[in-house]
Amino acid sequence: MQFTEPERYKFIQHYDLHGIMKFQVRYNNKKNLIYSYNFPYSYFKVDHVDNPSIILNIAPFKPNNEECDVVFHKYYIKKNYLYFKEQHGFFSWHVEFQGIGKEKTIINFYWNRLPPKALFSPYYFPQIAYMEPLVDLKLAERGYCLLHSAAVSHEKKAILFAGRSGASKRTIAAYYLNKMDYSFIGDDKVIIKDGNVFSYPTNIAVCNYSFKRDYTKKLSSLLEKVKTVHYLHKMKDKLIFEFGLEDKASIHSVNILSKFQEIEEPLICPKKREEVISSLINNNLAEFTPDFYNSLVAYSYIFPESLNSSYSKLLKKNLDISLDNDVRMNEIILGTDYTKRQFDTNVGEFFKSEMIV
Repeated sequence: MQFTEPERYKFIQHYDLHGIMKFQVRYNNKKNLIYSYNFPYSYFKVDHVDNPSIILNIAPFKPNNEECDVVFHKYYIKKNYLYFKEQHGFFSWHVEFQGIGKEKTIINFYWNRLPPKALFSPYYFPQIAYMEPLVDLKLAERGYCLLHSAAVSHEKKAILFAGRSGASKRTIAAYYLNKMDYSFIGDDKVIIKDGNVFSYPTNIAVCNYSFKRDYTKKLSSLLEKVKTVHYLHKMKDKLIFEFGLEDKASIHSVNILSKFQEIEEPLICPKKREEVISSLINNNLAEFTPDFYNSLVAYSYIFPESLNSSYSKLLKKNLDISLDNDVRMNEIILGTDYTKRQFDTNVGEFFKSEMIV
């Protein structure tokens, strides 16, 4: 199988994930790019890497989809290979994976019709939608877990807050950084192995912006996005982070976050280890984008022995090793909406009084 040659690309971003994994993003055009939006893994950027485990090419390509089985009238599949097209409304793109299950995997991605919101960040989506789930799979194969969780630390001891999107992971992390002088490890995902947690700070300039202001506000509204873009432009995409950042710490506690509208005061309930591990696995599975998850299902249909089909079992095995009986495990139940003042006085004081440290 012929891999895409690097000489085709004018620009190559090199990344080293704590020495655990290396990857590259290749592209040809940087006109109108907002760097911090387009390259969420800037914290891990290095000058050069040899033998990357993943290469993401963002440019026109010709698929190598001859002699493939076609699953669900959409997915072109052969050994170590997957190709498909996606269309959401008027917008469309196509994706090719070469080397699935191999040490080195290449992803080819190209927009056929670009959505307006991607005009200034055309490279962000393929990294989050296709490259990051592949990083997750490859880390699992190496005994690590890319956990959907925020984490902060103090004196090399880490507290993890896991939950679905909207569970207040980032808000809680921001509170610990601003009010309790903790160090940052990650606001949405972290890497764990053998009782340790490794930092995974993505969109670090955006994190700094949201942590320094009203951290209870979501960045998903159009107005907040415009404010964020203005801030990044003003800072000329400098990767400034004004808080302490810890790259590695031992896991002290894991807390599953839940939200209920009827709850006025936060509650904390000790949880059994098996229940927490099950919640973490389900939380991770829910993070896969539908496009990527469906492609895994299709590939596993032809090759049931693939890593994709055994991901849940592998994740459970890795979590069993990483989270021993000395790790405190809780469920924390919060209300649904707080202003910054309400969060600081109610939720923040709750964290202090319950000594979730």
